[in-house]
Amino acid sequence: MSFLSDRQQAVRVGNQYSDYVTTNTGCPQGCVLSPLLFSLYTNDLQSSFNHVKVLKYADDMAFIGLLNHSKPHLSDGYFEFIDHFVSWCSEQHLLVNSLKTKEMVLNFSRSITSDSIVSSNPVFINGVQISNVSSFTYLGTVFNDRLKWHDNSEAIMKKLRQRKYAFYRFCSFSPTEQQKQHFLRSLVLPVFMYNSVIWFNSCTQDERDVFVTFFSKLGFSSDITLLVKNAILRHAEHIVSEKTHILNSCYVMGRRSYLSVPCKTNRLRDSFIPFSIRNFSTQAYVNCA
Repeated sequence: MSFLSDRQQAVRVGNQYSDYVTTNTGCPQGCVLSPLLFSLYTNDLQSSFNHVKVLKYADDMAFIGLLNHSKPHLSDGYFEFIDHFVSWCSEQHLLVNSLKTKEMVLNFSRSITSDSIVSSNPVFINGVQISNVSSFTYLGTVFNDRLKWHDNSEAIMKKLRQRKYAFYRFCSFSPTEQQKQHFLRSLVLPVFMYNSVIWFNSCTQDERDVFVTFFSKLGFSSDITLLVKNAILRHAEHIVSEKTHILNSCYVMGRRSYLSVPCKTNRLRDSFIPFSIRNFSTQAYVNCA
């Protein structure tokens, strides 16, 4: 309480200071304790609807709901939960930025368009209609309404090209090969590997080839495809060993191996869980660090 109460704040411009004000609300920005306190504060925001899931990471929240194409107004709890969320935020003295809030409809139907679903049942928060978008960046990864990864691949490649310039500048100092590899692993590879277990294997072959070519031209010594494959298996092993993990029930052990997931589309077959189950059966775990 003494840490969070009676905090003095002022604004500095150059050598000039504003008057100090005292604040007793909120958490200090940049404090290690602040994300934990906020997570505890918002912990009771839970969904009681079977088809509505809440994803929370610090102050970033996302709701996933299953909509009924033919009768979207009867969808199981989606609109009711949004109303509950707005009321809950008001009661907890939290402000929702309606302008930064977006809605994205994942619709694979050929007979009903996403625009028709949104226009018939728009979402309003604090009197502001939430805009519908075709792509959305969540925690640094770009998702689009067709669950394709072109937008995300372009965003990552843009960041990689910036690191490529820094790498060439570094090479002008005539570093050793070991120093080059250390630079690539420390400052270039993490940009590519971030969330790669989600999107890389589901990319098109052409998109994967672009990344493979990029790293091969830099002289990177490891196979990035194998690095992603190993990362997927490590994540899957963690999920299997952690009984409380939300995805643990997706891995069902048969007589000798995990039972495969029936996949009718390439989109599902190449996703994280079916891919990891297939590779668990072959024990294709190669250390290429």
